[in-house]
Amino acid sequence: MLTTLSIRDFAIISALDLRFSDGLTVVTGETGAGKSIVLDALTMLAGARADAGVVRAGAERAELSAEFALAGSKHIRRWLKDAELDEGEGSTVQLRRVVRAEGSSKAWINGRAVPLTQLRELAEQLIEIHGQHDSMMLQEPARQLDVLDHFAASAVELAAVKDAATTVKAIAQETAELKKLSGTGTELLELLSQQLAELGKLRLAPEHLAELDSKQRKLANAEALITAVEHALQRLDRDAPQGVVRVLTQVQIDLRKYGAVDAKLIEAAALIESAAIEVDEALSLVEDVRSDLALDPKQLAQVEAELTKVHELARKHRVPVAQLAEKSAELKVRVAQMSGADERLVALALARQSAETAWKKAAESLSAKRQLAAKKLSRAAEALIQQLGMAGGKLNFEFNARAATDFSALGAESGEFVVCANPGQLLKPLRKTASGGELSRLSLALKVSSLTKANVPVLLFDEVDAGIGGAVADTVGQLLAKLGRAHQVLVVTHLAQVAAHGDQHCQVSKTNDGLQTQSSVHLLDENQRIDELARMLGGQVTPSTRAAAAELRARVQGTQKT
Repeated sequence: MLTTLSIRDFAIISALDLRFSDGLTVVTGETGAGKSIVLDALTMLAGARADAGVVRAGAERAELSAEFALAGSKHIRRWLKDAELDEGEGSTVQLRRVVRAEGSSKAWINGRAVPLTQLRELAEQLIEIHGQHDSMMLQEPARQLDVLDHFAASAVELAAVKDAATTVKAIAQETAELKKLSGTGTELLELLSQQLAELGKLRLAPEHLAELDSKQRKLANAEALITAVEHALQRLDRDAPQGVVRVLTQVQIDLRKYGAVDAKLIEAAALIESAAIEVDEALSLVEDVRSDLALDPKQLAQVEAELTKVHELARKHRVPVAQLAEKSAELKVRVAQMSGADERLVALALARQSAETAWKKAAESLSAKRQLAAKKLSRAAEALIQQLGMAGGKLNFEFNARAATDFSALGAESGEFVVCANPGQLLKPLRKTASGGELSRLSLALKVSSLTKANVPVLLFDEVDAGIGGAVADTVGQLLAKLGRAHQVLVVTHLAQVAAHGDQHCQVSKTNDGLQTQSSVHLLDENQRIDELARMLGGQVTPSTRAAAAELRARVQGTQKT
């Protein structure tokens, strides 16, 4: 369960520290006070995308942290251990998020920096969030199928269907490509084979082409190079009396003789000696170059002929010389595909048959789970809508078979909920339900029914009671309180009838000092709760609204005790 929540410089909250109890916690406040900010903070801690807009005006960064007790959450402890994020005995886990004013953000689990995807993966096991717009989203058939799959706990079966569908699609794509190749005829295959053989006669490795280019430049300029090198050798000759190496050596010997007279001459002699050594090394390099130089018109012609062929093929295939090797490899693959297209098509046909069989088997398992879950969920939700002011209402999940050749990643069927709000009416798709109030009640009934099987300890509801009032609102409060016995439930509500059922009541208020607007959240004691319920019932606290609030609270407490 969620035990603490700390907020710093988030939206219009400068600082807030809250402690939570188990059961049902209600959050109330006047319109515009920022009731949803607490849930927004938890949504951010759950890995929602952040931007600079969440940072309080004038602050450098927003900081959020929450701690959860893990009693009875063995799967979460195991996840933390596997991710090497467990701490101590693993009885608690802390989530932390920092969002900077420039928009960057960082996340931590138990004080260790983690990527946002890992924070999100853990948060999905800790918190389930139901926003005020979920009712509208639930009108989409795809979303309704998701709700059913969640209730059916069919993740394994759905994954198997998706894997098989991916395989079928990949095989179909390769088959289509090979059929194009196999239908191109022998003329194209002969042409490509000829081009491949032509490229295969040349050495196209980048290092060989670079060496070839270097050799051509050297051979083409051999005569000039020989003249320049021999001239250099004459001047550097070690044996010639006026050779540079011999002159430098003699100079440094002469200077060292008078080093005792002036120490600077020793330093100068050392520098000249170093120069002599470097000149000698240079001479060795020049000698090596000269030994490799020769006037060889025949070799030059061979090298230039090879380079000419390389450039001709590069122009022919419209690629740079450096990409000829890549072009050759590409042709090799294509020729191999075309040569073995017919044989590969036979193998693919067998593979597709196997993949389609695997898909059908997985889809049948998924369908069986869905059919069973649809009956259970429909019965449970139908029972709830009777309590929510829709006496005689009916609800069912209607399946529609997909085309047998679809091999959809979503299974062999689509489907959606069909309902009738009043006795005697025909069942119609949920998306065509007339009133917003009915849609809210149907959505809530489905949520509560599906959540009875949820393995998530904390459930957050943001004004899911919109469009509901009167006795129905009291029933909603009872349902949420009942849900709070199996989970920790946090509810943002504007209805006193719902708020009265809370085990814990938080009030959000907003102040403005003329310079800045701030929201604050306070945990109410029993007397303060009566005042807040009175405000919610009548718009302001008066003796009559306070009496009505006290009566409402007393009735709820009496109901909870029985």
